[in-house]
Amino acid sequence: HANETRHAGGWRYEVFDDSRDAAHLAAHAALCAEYAGRLDLHHYGPAAQAAWRDAWCAGLPAAADDLLCWLLDSAHPRNRGRPSHGRLYNMIFLRHAGRRVLLLDDDATLDGWLLPATDWRPRFGNVALGTAFLDAEQAAAYLHPLARDPLALHAATLGASLPRATRALAGSDFGPTCLADCAVADVPHPLAPAPRVRYTLNGLLGDTGAPEDRHLLLLGGQAHPAPFADETGYRAFRARPRCAFTGAPTPVWLNNLYFHHSTCAGLTLDATLPPVLPCGRGEDAALGALLRLLYPHDVGLRLPFALAHRLDAALPWQFAPETLVPETFGHALLTLWLGGLPAPAEIAPAERLALLAASLNASARAPGGLEPRLRALLQTRWHLRLAQEFALAQRVLSAPDALGPSWRAEVTALRDALLERLRTPQPVPSCAEAAAELECYAAALPVWQQVYAARCAE
Repeated sequence: HANETRHAGGWRYEVFDDSRDAAHLAAHAALCAEYAGRLDLHHYGPAAQAAWRDAWCAGLPAAADDLLCWLLDSAHPRNRGRPSHGRLYNMIFLRHAGRRVLLLDDDATLDGWLLPATDWRPRFGNVALGTAFLDAEQAAAYLHPLARDPLALHAATLGASLPRATRALAGSDFGPTCLADCAVADVPHPLAPAPRVRYTLNGLLGDTGAPEDRHLLLLGGQAHPAPFADETGYRAFRARPRCAFTGAPTPVWLNNLYFHHSTCAGLTLDATLPPVLPCGRGEDAALGALLRLLYPHDVGLRLPFALAHRLDAALPWQFAPETLVPETFGHALLTLWLGGLPAPAEIAPAERLALLAASLNASARAPGGLEPRLRALLQTRWHLRLAQEFALAQRVLSAPDALGPSWRAEVTALRDALLERLRTPQPVPSCAEAAAELECYAAALPVWQQVYAARCAE
């Protein structure tokens, strides 16, 4: 409401409620009804979502009906008792097929923040890790408030060509600055089709929402040493709930797999858009890998501002190496599978989706099934990740000793723990449950594509 009052954006807001508690559902519906007179605001609970699901499943054979319900219904037998974050993605994709949407987390506000020297000219590159702060007050004293409507910045660039998106952000044409200090792999091939902005995202200010703080702590200690050098200040920093700004000093074209729905993300829902697995976490990263498979010439756009992120129970910063565990859930393994899937450049997105289904089906029919192939992928990825983490810690420790001893002691302990894991690798846990999910996912893809195409045509 405050954002609409400030900017008069005239946006339509839809609340997709996946609460399982009747009291929570009633409270959310009442709150939306209270604000509906001041905002174009709509609340969709389980009843509305079930009605859409039934309409989309109407006329499908029983087996296809079951597969689509698995993607959409948290009460499906294979989904009961499991977190169903991906289900809402799929529900939104079918509800708004063929349109553009902005996905806003329920623990985010539309208060935007910028680095002091933000340059609005986009560049090709990778994702900046951000800056760690003692608390939100310290961050607010360093950052600048965003004067523009954050939703309008997403909408002005989402689905646009690179030149048009550049003009919307910087008021200038696509130019040489876009190529400054970038790696060759980050730039689209000059003979590729003209890229569009396939998705947009922004950073966050607040709790990063993930236990893997090592990168921010390791690199933050070098880039912004003040909280790390003084022993008293460092102990206070480590005892406080984590607070980070994960924006970048410039908009960034993302020609890679990165997609993270931390606060607000925009998606253009074209005629071919894949579903994600209905259960588990990591659905946003898997969606990024799927978009990269289907639309390899398009880019994502990381906008340079961050939105405030509210969590009820923020965690403290941690170097803890025990949080480095292999991720055997379905979305993580789907992301790994997509990373190794070759696809000819000339085939259409729908054909690429069919290629994904065929590759999973072929491996499922091979001797031993899909699980041993997933375990081999996970073992390779896990060893590489440990080596990367070790190399980063070693690099930090090889720098001049200008920072506090407590910080160096923690980095040393992390490095030694990583080295021990590399020397004595642990067996990869079972991937049987994820293998079964991916087999079901492969079977569901043709059904999804049929219904999705029909929704786009309506």
